[in-house]
Amino acid sequence: MAKYDPKAKLWRGPACPSVRNPEANLGQVVIDCLSQNPAKVIQINADDGGEMSCAEMKRRIARVVHHLRQLGLRKGDFVSLACGSSENVVPVFIGCLSLGVVVNPLAPVFSKDDFAHMMKVTQSKAVFCDVANREVVEQAVEEAIKVKPTMFVFGNAGGSCRSVEDLLSPVAGEDDFIPEYLGDSNQLIAMVLCSSGSTGLPKGVCLSHANLIEGDVFRE
Repeated sequence: MAKYDPKAKLWRGPACPSVRNPEANLGQVVIDCLSQNPAKVIQINADDGGEMSCAEMKRRIARVVHHLRQLGLRKGDFVSLACGSSENVVPVFIGCLSLGVVVNPLAPVFSKDDFAHMMKVTQSKAVFCDVANREVVEQAVEEAIKVKPTMFVFGNAGGSCRSVEDLLSPVAGEDDFIPEYLGDSNQLIAMVLCSSGSTGLPKGVCLSHANLIEGDVFRE
């Protein structure tokens, strides 16, 4: 149960040491879990019932890492993830983290102004969106990001956007993929989450790789 420290003005949860190594990077932890259970189902598509095994998830993550690296994305770069839940969101998300790229998840129903507000902060090198919000996201990108990013759509691409399927073409050695160590996970930013925006525009909250490893993600 959480307790409030009036002197430090902090809420503290129960002291629960992580069963995973918080000094590892999140991509390393996820790939290790997937490698230990290759035949198990890790994801079920609620729309069509399609199942994805841990082995297939690992392959897709490896492909995303390879193709994003080929596009020039590097540790410390930002990407905007303005999409709902779909089959390949997790491979893209974990692929970015495995490369050391910082993910800024954005609610797909954001307005153009909300998208643009966060994009002005992150100056993302790549932007992911859905077919349904592509036009709004493109408008925000045009307004907010100084150097035009590569845009990917989960679904049929249109205009100057590319399909996420382009990141999922097979690559050599994908079954033997091991993420590289990216440095101190306490100092390595994984995500910039948005605050609720209830008192104004959303604010960015940084979470490190260690935050996610030590938190609820791997508690179960």
